[in-house]
Amino acid sequence: MKKTYKHFGMTSLGVVSLMLMTSAPAMAQTTEAPQDAQASGGLQDIVVTAQKRAQNVQDVPIAISAVLGESLAKAGVVTTEDLKTTFAGVNIKTTSSQFQPSIRGVGTSTSNVENAVALYIDGVYYANQSDARRELNDIEQVAVLKGPQGTLFGRNATAGVIQITTRAPSHSWSGEVNANVDQYATLRTGAYITGPLSDTLAFSLSGNYTTQGEGWGKNYTTGKDTYKIDHIAAIRGKLLFEPGDNTDITLIGDYTSRRDNLGAYFRAFPGTTVNPLVPYVQPPGVHDSYNNVDSLNRYDGGGASLTINHEFGFGKFQSITAYRKFTTGYIIDADMTRAAGHRLDTSHNKGESFSQEVQLTSAEGSPLNWAVGAFYFHYTNALDPMHRDFGTPLYITSPASYVTRDLFSKETVDSVAPYAQADFEILPATRLTLGARWTYEKRSLDSRWPSTRADGTFVPNSIPAVDGASITAKRPTWRIALDHKFSDDILGYVSWNRGFKSGGFNLANPANPPYKPERLDAYEAGLKTTLLDRKLRLNIAGFYYKYDNLQVLQLSAAAPVITNGAKAELYGVDMDFEAQLTPELRFMGSAEVLHAEFTSYPGAVISFTQPTGGIGTRFGDVSGNRLPLSQKFVANAALDYTKQVSFGEINLNAAVAYNGNYAFDPDNVVKQKGYTNINLAANWTLPDDDFTIGVFVRNLLNNKVISYSTASSPLGYITTYDNPPITYGVSAKYKF
Repeated sequence: MKKTYKHFGMTSLGVVSLMLMTSAPAMAQTTEAPQDAQASGGLQDIVVTAQKRAQNVQDVPIAISAVLGESLAKAGVVTTEDLKTTFAGVNIKTTSSQFQPSIRGVGTSTSNVENAVALYIDGVYYANQSDARRELNDIEQVAVLKGPQGTLFGRNATAGVIQITTRAPSHSWSGEVNANVDQYATLRTGAYITGPLSDTLAFSLSGNYTTQGEGWGKNYTTGKDTYKIDHIAAIRGKLLFEPGDNTDITLIGDYTSRRDNLGAYFRAFPGTTVNPLVPYVQPPGVHDSYNNVDSLNRYDGGGASLTINHEFGFGKFQSITAYRKFTTGYIIDADMTRAAGHRLDTSHNKGESFSQEVQLTSAEGSPLNWAVGAFYFHYTNALDPMHRDFGTPLYITSPASYVTRDLFSKETVDSVAPYAQADFEILPATRLTLGARWTYEKRSLDSRWPSTRADGTFVPNSIPAVDGASITAKRPTWRIALDHKFSDDILGYVSWNRGFKSGGFNLANPANPPYKPERLDAYEAGLKTTLLDRKLRLNIAGFYYKYDNLQVLQLSAAAPVITNGAKAELYGVDMDFEAQLTPELRFMGSAEVLHAEFTSYPGAVISFTQPTGGIGTRFGDVSGNRLPLSQKFVANAALDYTKQVSFGEINLNAAVAYNGNYAFDPDNVVKQKGYTNINLAANWTLPDDDFTIGVFVRNLLNNKVISYSTASSPLGYITTYDNPPITYGVSAKYKF
């Protein structure tokens, strides 16, 4: 770690923080409801840290959806990719190991870049998209903050933030082991244990392992299974040291290894043809293939973090020091045929990150709530190399055609950002929030592209090498909000938030110019209510976005290129609710109506079908088209029924999610149809409350959902599916 950041003068910061013994709020959690609410069967309070301090979610003037890990498990949400079935307005696509979420139609459509949705796990920022693909094993809570969070969470939180909180160590011994298996012999196992090591030291250790016996499809050329998990193995350990009443120090380490080929087999989009020079045959099923190359997704990585908290009389201080390192990527047959056409290998993508955040927040109960802090981030991301093999008449047209190309490309990011936010009462029950952040960021690029031609000629650089090219960005972001407590149970608010997403270099296509930062201004008005003697929680928010200088993905000779130039307008309404209908029956859900269109995009790439097969492209105006991944309407609902009986406890859960249709590219040619996902589960817990067995069905309607599709000129519209087919199986859990 020291080698990574010593030249920035940061090596002693974590040690200094440790000596200070200073503190901040705990991570997001759920607390017990007040006694009167419990007695009447009311809902529990949900506590989040969306404003860098612990607050009831109903008191935060931000559109937030938060769900406990236990509720996610009951609804069949077992991976981060499944979150789209629980949070309305959150759409997630995964392509060859890349986790690419969007919130309210704002997201990032390409790999090797940071996303517009910032992911934080236990207070640590996860920059790499592959690092975000996770099994949700030891989760305490997942919270989604909608809209730009540029003041307290910074750059690349333009769309919002996903906060994942894992379970904290306890001074009481407890633990659990769990397992479930489906008809594809997909075995998911997990374990968790926590307890004291001394009066001041506690630990927790969690792990999960997943493997799959049978793939969802078959490669009819190689005979191997497709869409199959070889293994997902992950471990996380925590040490909690509490040297005094006002101080706690948490050390976390984690590691994950993943091998699968989910979403890594491509086929022609239904109803389209490919270039006649390619001997393509459409496979019988959406998960089948005729590729001559078996695909692979790879991820190996992890990290460590040190969080130091101390509470003074006047406020609370926190230091979070984190380091992460990874190797990731994929191997795919990009021509989709039995022929040796185009093999793409990025499985040696490497990177590491170091982050340091310090913050000081006001003491609980202060008339002026404030938070000040600073965030430093160092990140490297490298293709080492991205290897391509070419063949067939489509790619080899002359002796000068390339048969191999190796791109070595490395981007380095250094960013620092001080921030401050305060809210105070300006009138009885009315508070004003003012916040600002200033971000400095520098990015540099080094690349070379050695290649071999069909005649055997070696070319040291098939494009000019780049040595130390750099760009800088200096951007302010802010938040202005006004909220009013109409009663203890009703909060109304209005806000204006400015967010920006970093620019950068086209890592996979460095011959193209760098892309510039994008900017989003969000105006929002919302109402948060707790009604019917705390038996109903109902929140609604309306929003309007002005979105400038959008970073848009285009394909050039099958290599991704990010460009700027577009403007967009987004507006809509989202709502979420939770109702305790009876002491045994809970009903929850959310919905969103969204308008998301380009208002100006005259130089977009527009694809069209060639009469002889394959596609061509031209430049044109796509103003009025919908933003990629944006859905006009989404909704979800879940019923959870728990009944105490003489032989234990019965729990029944039904979760339904409707996802509206959406496009993958600005030209809106290729779209995923709307679909409804249904998950069902039934569980029986024995009377001593230590053993639970159950059955489940996921994707009851057997939806075939496209995870990625785009125009690849001149080949055709390449498409892959990543949504599991209908699965059913049994589960078991033992707690102690």
